[in-house]
Amino acid sequence: MLSRILGVFGALALGLAAIGLYGLVAYTVVARRREVGVRVALGARAGDVLRLFVADAARLVAAGMAIAIPLAIGVTIMLEGSFFGVQIADPIVMIAVALVLAVVIVRAPDTRTPLRLR
Repeated sequence: MLSRILGVFGALALGLAAIGLYGLVAYTVVARRREVGVRVALGARAGDVLRLFVADAARLVAAGMAIAIPLAIGVTIMLEGSFFGVQIADPIVMIAVALVLAVVIVRAPDTRTPLRLR
């Protein structure tokens, strides 16, 4: 029962992280609207501008994961004795979380209607 509750809380935490990251990246794109306009006026292609925002967001996620992965491993070590089947640094879960956040980052700059460059 306790492991199910922790699983639900983990899924909620991932959802909140994805929503927060999406909001942060989308807000950054909207806040830099003038910069985007200048870049496009000077000849930048839509892919170049999108790549700029995705690279900024990817650096943010890389820094966050550099902090979060050691913390997650530490918590897993603490919980390993309490739950049956809990492995230290379960790679499938870590990869799934990283992929979910990467997809959110790639989609966030491109979904705001006022800045659609296609």
